[in-house]
Amino acid sequence: MLFNSYVFILLFLPVTLVVYYRLGRRVDSTAAFYWLILVSLLFYGFWNIYYPLLLLGSVGFNFLIGRRLLDKESAVSTARKWYLFVGVAGNIIVLGYCKYANFFIENLNHFLKLDVASLPLVLPLAVSFFTFQQIAYLVDTYHHKTESVSFLHYLLFVSFFPKLTAGPIVTYAEMFPGLKKTNVARFTAENPVVGVTIFSLGLFKKVILAEQAAKYANPVFAANFNGIECSFFEAWMGIVAYNFQIYFDFSGYSDMAIGLARMFGFRLPENFNSPYKASSVIDFWRRWHISLSNFLKNYIYIPLGGNRRGAPRRYINLLLTMLLAGLWHGAGWPFILWGGLHGLFLVINHLWRKWQGWGHAAVVAIINYGARLWTLGAVTIAWVFFRAEDMTSALRFLKALVGGHGFSLPYKFGEKMGNWEGTKNFLAQLGVNFSSYNELLESGQLVVLFLFFALTLGPNVQQIMVYCAPCQKMTAPSPRGFSSRIVWRPNGVCFALMLVICLSSFVCLYNASEFVYFRF
Repeated sequence: MLFNSYVFILLFLPVTLVVYYRLGRRVDSTAAFYWLILVSLLFYGFWNIYYPLLLLGSVGFNFLIGRRLLDKESAVSTARKWYLFVGVAGNIIVLGYCKYANFFIENLNHFLKLDVASLPLVLPLAVSFFTFQQIAYLVDTYHHKTESVSFLHYLLFVSFFPKLTAGPIVTYAEMFPGLKKTNVARFTAENPVVGVTIFSLGLFKKVILAEQAAKYANPVFAANFNGIECSFFEAWMGIVAYNFQIYFDFSGYSDMAIGLARMFGFRLPENFNSPYKASSVIDFWRRWHISLSNFLKNYIYIPLGGNRRGAPRRYINLLLTMLLAGLWHGAGWPFILWGGLHGLFLVINHLWRKWQGWGHAAVVAIINYGARLWTLGAVTIAWVFFRAEDMTSALRFLKALVGGHGFSLPYKFGEKMGNWEGTKNFLAQLGVNFSSYNELLESGQLVVLFLFFALTLGPNVQQIMVYCAPCQKMTAPSPRGFSSRIVWRPNGVCFALMLVICLSSFVCLYNASEFVYFRF
């Protein structure tokens, strides 16, 4: 069930909220939590009725391992290490089988010239997210960072539907304080009002901004995948549009998740902090998908040794961590190369920081002056591998970006499909309708220009909602200058603007698509 669907907004969410707060009027929140678990399982099973069984099996397994790690009788170091090993290995085996079994078979067939049949697998929704979350719980429990928890609380911790399908990846310390509050399910006007506002802003990002950017990104990548060579300008319009599409798509989802959780009285951690304003790739990963970055740092990079074993080992750890990050996003070589590129960017970034100390001051100043542009450019190029369907189409697209297929303005794939009429029909099949190529080009330029200024100059949702404590541990600074005027307050003007945003988003739901990160 999609957050950006009529059935969710008009039926599922209102019924869930009303029953939740009716049950929350009791002495404690137990009945309300049971209700949240039930609707979360229904939400997860809406796509496939068998996957809640996988989720419950995973939850039961990790809960039992966690209990053994907490058990005083198993306090012997060797025993606890074995329990941790079994727990982490069990999670990785399930994730590996569901997500990477066929990828392994395909590569085995390719490199060893075998003919092993692929398995009839369908990737379970959200398996990557709830697996990582439970691995983090086991590791934290092993290091005595958790305490005894009931099965009810643990099941809700994992299955809570606002964050189940695509994060944020929440740790024990971030959610359990809310679960322990006896009055968390008591109705207060602030939580639903603030939650609906954040949810609406996220919905606007998805169905208006992300979908608008997708109109220009999807046709170019689809043509490239079909072997049609795009020109320099076509390729750059496509990748820049995708730059904005994936940002507004996943940032919108994260805002919607945070808003939904707030409606029920929970504060989830911040997941985005204007990553396209980053001044370096290191800064970018502190701002983009913050919950995943924290997981990679705390549960992969630091256990590998982090920066404690000298510079060479540090750079190897960075590369390994980012390669695993790429593999986590998808079972394919383009994803692995995307992660490897970001690992290489991080290594270069650390080397640059060292070089600044003894490099020529003028050169350092010039390069630092364009730091945001360098960072945005590196991230944009890496998105090619993230978006491309396979390595062949990724390399073909990179060739187009450097003018390898020409610099002409008219669409080359249009020429091969009957000039503009063929191109127009091709775009119409993808849901994009324009009467002329000039209209497409001019519209795309205006959209890209608007999105660029919105991302690089405007405040983000956390800054807009700064006076309402929208999420945990907010790192975004308070807005200044003109941006300080774009701050939500409970007054008539803000409610009127929110009404306009809600209505404009609502009428566009008929054409809404699934979120990009649902693939992972």
